Amino acid sequence: MAKKTNAYAGLNQALSFGIDVSKKSLDLCWLTDQGESGRSIGNRPSALRSLAEALVAADYRGKIIIESTGYYHWLAVVILSEAGLDVRLINPLLAHKHHRGGIRKVKSDPVDAATLAGMGLTERRLPPRWHKGAAWVAQRHRIGLISTTDRSLQQMKASLASHRDALALMGETDDPTVAAIQAQIEQFEKIKRQAEDELARTLATLSEINRQRYASIPGISDYLAGVMNLMLRPEARQAKSWIAFVGLDISVRESGQWRGRTRLTKRGMGYLRKKFFQAAWGAMQNDPQVRAYYDQLRAQGRPYVESMLIIARKLLRIAYHLQKHQEMYDPDKAWA
Repeated sequence: MAKKTNAYAGLNQALSFGIDVSKKSLDLCWLTDQGESGRSIGNRPSALRSLAEALVAADYRGKIIIESTGYYHWLAVVILSEAGLDVRLINPLLAHKHHRGGIRKVKSDPVDAATLAGMGLTERRLPPRWHKGAAWVAQRHRIGLISTTDRSLQQMKASLASHRDALALMGETDDPTVAAIQAQIEQFEKIKRQAEDELARTLATLSEINRQRYASIPGISDYLAGVMNLMLRPEARQAKSWIAFVGLDISVRESGQWRGRTRLTKRGMGYLRKKFFQAAWGAMQNDPQVRAYYDQLRAQGRPYVESMLIIARKLLRIAYHLQKHQEMYDPDKAWA
């Protein structure tokens, strides 16, 4: 017991705590009025449970800042948050901003941990306290796997179409490789559909009422409603937070009288962005009010893709409003 106490000396006086994550180890840093302390532990359950016990025993109530690092951060995030600790999982871009603000350009794991600990005291735009468990992480990674599979399918289809065009140009049509690849693509698509069906069944068990709200919006399927319910934070203060998370926000470039070309930031979740574009197309094709809105946009001179993106953002805003005000979809209010 004395060994554990020495390893975390001064923890009962800690003001902020930072953890730099790698595959095999975690660099820890905690700040007190007397300075900073730190150590390294293994990125494994036993070491993290010992850390959680030490923090709870020290009655630590400050923030624990962890930078998102591939999937290596999940074990620490889940174990520490389940221990009742205030874990904040931050975007690497935010951590990079703080690191660049340092006078000494030193890059090492202990320095990064100290930077994260400092953010717990100075950064105003920290994300909310983490409250999701291992089950959420597992579903999130299933979505990531489906998304990667979807992108691979698109690339394979594009490559195969290009190859067929080249053969046709040369007057060649008989290529057994094309048929073999096409068969693999069809099998790949079948597997992806099965994965989506399995995920949909799992998501159907989560927060039934919110899924019903989302699925009542034109173009939004039960599957997309389930993914939205899993991924979009209900505590977000504005609809634009959801729009940014999906990557449908606009990058503005201007200075003085100069106005640059606006474009999507595409910094959000690409899989959801694609699904919302598809939802916008489906709503435009099948819902008369959405179609009227689309026709209005085109009459204003908006191109097809821009019109679809505007509708996709509109669908997200409607979903946010329904969740925030605990209402069901009303087309007359949504498209007034």
